[in-house]
Amino acid sequence: MKSHFTGYDRPSFFAVKAFFLAFILISAQDCASQVFVLSNGEVETCAGVFVDAGNSEDGTGNPYPDENFTYTICPDTPGDAVSVAFVAFGLQTNPNGNNSDYLSIFDGPDSNAPSMGSYTGNSLQGLPVTATINNPTGCLTFVFQDNGPANELSPGWEANI
Repeated sequence: MKSHFTGYDRPSFFAVKAFFLAFILISAQDCASQVFVLSNGEVETCAGVFVDAGNSEDGTGNPYPDENFTYTICPDTPGDAVSVAFVAFGLQTNPNGNNSDYLSIFDGPDSNAPSMGSYTGNSLQGLPVTATINNPTGCLTFVFQDNGPANELSPGWEANI
């Protein structure tokens, strides 16, 4: 069966591909990705990279400091839910769990929200964490507890939002 289109009537593969790439680039401009460094505070965003406090916004990484932080990430669009995928995760562990460092995650806008767990070592490596349907804010709160000593060999984390 012969096609009804001639080579001049239908768009080329490259024209269609260029259109979709332009659409994706224009759509991505609505939500600029940036680096969010753990601190005490809150942020609203639709995308980015969430890193431990040993990093800087320019990508320089150092061991995380011996400090405690509470950080909340909320969606910038009401009704959306934050999802964080840990591409790297390594916190200091110790046979005595009281001497390990922990990242606790809460399903809501503060640490009074339901707990989603406390994590140490490499237990979040490669895992996503998403606000649940029971969380109308769509926020996730992260509480980092450093139990010393210095973190020379613990890389911390990097997560895609």
